[in-house]
Amino acid sequence: MDQHIGRLIVSLSLLLFPHGIALCQEEEFLRWFRYDKKVLLSDKVTIGQVSFVDVDDAGNCLVTDCIGKRVYIFDNVGNFKTALEPDRCHPGFNMAPLKASFKNDNTILMLNSMPWGFRFGNKGQCLGGMDRKFTAPLHLAFDSKGHIYGYFLGRDENEGTYVAKMDSVGREIFRFGFFPKEFKNLIGRIEGGGLVVDDKGFVYLTNPLEPFVYVYDAKGKMKTTFGKQARSFRKVETDLSSSHAPQMLIADYGKVMKGKSINVSTFLLNKNIILVQYSAERKYGIQLYRLDGTLLNDKEIISDQQVILAKRNKIYVVKQPELTSDGFLPNPLIEVYSLRSKR
Repeated sequence: MDQHIGRLIVSLSLLLFPHGIALCQEEEFLRWFRYDKKVLLSDKVTIGQVSFVDVDDAGNCLVTDCIGKRVYIFDNVGNFKTALEPDRCHPGFNMAPLKASFKNDNTILMLNSMPWGFRFGNKGQCLGGMDRKFTAPLHLAFDSKGHIYGYFLGRDENEGTYVAKMDSVGREIFRFGFFPKEFKNLIGRIEGGGLVVDDKGFVYLTNPLEPFVYVYDAKGKMKTTFGKQARSFRKVETDLSSSHAPQMLIADYGKVMKGKSINVSTFLLNKNIILVQYSAERKYGIQLYRLDGTLLNDKEIISDQQVILAKRNKIYVVKQPELTSDGFLPNPLIEVYSLRSKR
């Protein structure tokens, strides 16, 4: 996939389905989630745009800034702790982070744009690079045995979109994953879908064009599929043309995706519940499933703003405060909501 075309497609996706300004307080949302706290990220560092967030067992926030090209660690109330600095042990490292995630042992894997990855301890100390053949996937997941799972977009017409199971430094073990062939040109160029692994090692995969969850075992064998199309989910009907000139790709994409939904992301909300998030008429919809495929919310949960992370019974939303009276733009803040009890 041409990286420049890919960036243009992502930009167009944001125009079609932009983030809202504030989390909508609809009745159904509040029936499932209650406001917990606001994390004000310290102004000891300047953050351009929060593109990815993860948290560890202690609530420390791992924040990727795609504009400032930095990754920071804050504590659970937003105090600055450290920045990830690979050039401390890898002089001349080209820092262009895509996202950073805590693994199950609370070490950190940072995906980067050439070189593709670097490993850190939970205090930000350098642990080294990834395997020389490793490239950055769109989504990451980890199992309890140290394996990495990556969701890779199709790079050309001969190599479709796939999931790879890898060892702890990104050496590929095998590939698997079902992706609908009738949308192979589109599905290899659109960011969305998701990938999570539960405590038993089962892998849950979603693609950006379908409201379904595909379940695989640790050997990559499909076990089951579940999912229900929400009322506001508008499925794509046609694929991108495979014969267009590159300069026509954006226009073709706009026609194909106009008014349609994207399965934006998938999270393991807790040990028993998967959260699937999709675009819904310029807002975001949420579906909650038990791991056996039972849909928990019979009514749609709609939000004005994207959930950037769901983990350990909490969801995280990034908001940008307004300019102060003296023209200062504060750092983004993170609002945290908790899943209500008895769910």
